[in-house]
Amino acid sequence: MTHYRSHRGGIYIAVLGVCLLVMTLGLGGLLAVRAGAGTALDIRNTMRAQAASVAAVELARLAVATDASWRTTFTNATWSPPLTLGGAEVRWRLIDASDADLADDASEDVTIEGLAVIAGCTRVTAVGMRVRKLPLDVLATTLHAAGSLATSGILTTSGRGVSTAGTLTNNGLIRGDAAALLCLGSGSVTGTTTILSLAPAMPPSAVFDSYKSRATSIAWGGGAGDWTVTWPILSAALNPSGSGTNADGIYTITVPAARVLFLEPYRIRGTLVIECEEKACVQITKQLSWEAHRTDLPALLLRHTTATSTQ
Repeated sequence: MTHYRSHRGGIYIAVLGVCLLVMTLGLGGLLAVRAGAGTALDIRNTMRAQAASVAAVELARLAVATDASWRTTFTNATWSPPLTLGGAEVRWRLIDASDADLADDASEDVTIEGLAVIAGCTRVTAVGMRVRKLPLDVLATTLHAAGSLATSGILTTSGRGVSTAGTLTNNGLIRGDAAALLCLGSGSVTGTTTILSLAPAMPPSAVFDSYKSRATSIAWGGGAGDWTVTWPILSAALNPSGSGTNADGIYTITVPAARVLFLEPYRIRGTLVIECEEKACVQITKQLSWEAHRTDLPALLLRHTTATSTQ
């Protein structure tokens, strides 16, 4: 006779194991769904914060566009008061990275930073605001004089020519074009000569004063008479006058009344800001290589002050 043993206890344990496995999978699925929902919410908040930071930049641009004095109205790197926008707290600020001063130079570029915070997510958007620099008409020529201009040597203008609002007396050679109200002299011009031309507008006097304020002063070296400068070179790194160097190569000289400044150095790599008092003048009497220290700087600014006017 055959006997069979019962295995009901083993089956019960197996069922419990399967139930435990199903429960574990279910809980894991719920946790995964919850984690996925949290991740989706974080992503959503991050995207909202990013969009809000861009909006903060636009608010800054609007503030700049509607305030002609914005460089003095706002302080460098200082956040604006907080503003709620689309559920996010937003701020913006203006940064002058060149010298941390918005108001000192209108030609310096500015960076706009927009910040947004929402549900613990923080985003910052930075946009550069470059100054659009339009050259003055007077810069169309290599050399321009508001009054009369006289030359007796060889004047090479790199193809851009010379111009004057008065009389051009040419007893030498001008390599390039020449434009003046009236042309006199026995010299020649390799380019086109234009007379009765309308003179371009001169920059305001504040431009001269601005460069003079940035310049290193060179004392008059002629005593009670004229002064002939025969230095080998004047540059940002070398100033033979002994008054110190200038990082931008900008130097200023005041020519006393009725005195003459003869410029005879071999080379100038910088900017000279020269102010002539009553009946003073400047003469370049020898061949001279002259260029500015940087391409965005002029080589020479000369102002003649008379008893009644400044030219």
